[in-house]
Amino acid sequence: MTDTRSVSGDPISIRIISAEDTLPLRRSVLRPHLSHDECRHDGDTDDDTRHFGAFRSGDLVAVASVFRQPLPGTATADAWRLRGMAVQQDARSLGTGDRLLRTIITHVDSHGCNLLWCYARTSAVGFYERRLFVKNSDEFDFDHVGPVVLMCRRDGNIVTDQA
Repeated sequence: MTDTRSVSGDPISIRIISAEDTLPLRRSVLRPHLSHDECRHDGDTDDDTRHFGAFRSGDLVAVASVFRQPLPGTATADAWRLRGMAVQQDARSLGTGDRLLRTIITHVDSHGCNLLWCYARTSAVGFYERRLFVKNSDEFDFDHVGPVVLMCRRDGNIVTDQA
């Protein structure tokens, strides 16, 4: 899967990458206080898991992973979880994260599922809301990350039930 378009004059390509390829950005952007190995996620090597990278001028500038995982607190087994979305500081506000997320939404849709969820850092809530995710929980602290909210996107429709 390759999606190559120009963002601010720089060609960006979105490609499937390995779990190992995600670790440097996961660590530097999301969890600098953890070791390289502590930035691995359960499920990174599952058959259905996919890792995507955004490349600009040949350099990996953003990563995100998507896992089959039920929405917490529900019996909704057919759901995907977005995890480890990290965009290098100099690649932000250029549409890189948006392109990466659209690729993931297309991937989830192609598997016949319309529910994508994540734990969004409170600083990223606006980014997800602009892409039709809705808050599905109150703010809480999560797994060495800090304050997050559970957010869901259901095929462009709002998910209103609290998890």
